[in-house]
Amino acid sequence: MTSRRATASIVEDVPGRRIAWAGDGPSDPSGVVTLHVLGERRTLVVYQVERAPEGDEAAVRARLDHELDRFALLVARRYDADVTG
Repeated sequence: MTSRRATASIVEDVPGRRIAWAGDGPSDPSGVVTLHVLGERRTLVVYQVERAPEGDEAAVRARLDHELDRFALLVARRYDADVTG
């Protein structure tokens, strides 16, 4: 798997609720992550990513899944929370 760097600019930041970004170049991803509090220790994280895929769809999806798992673990460690899928 080849590594690729992307650049983006934050276009919306509502702390604890939502963050959105726009890719700086034509092949850089744009997206949004929205947090929905479901209870005292439960939050639904909804993400949307838009990007021109490089490679076959299965490889792109696998890479995205891997990155999202890493993000979930980072958040869980930061807030001493459990991650469920």
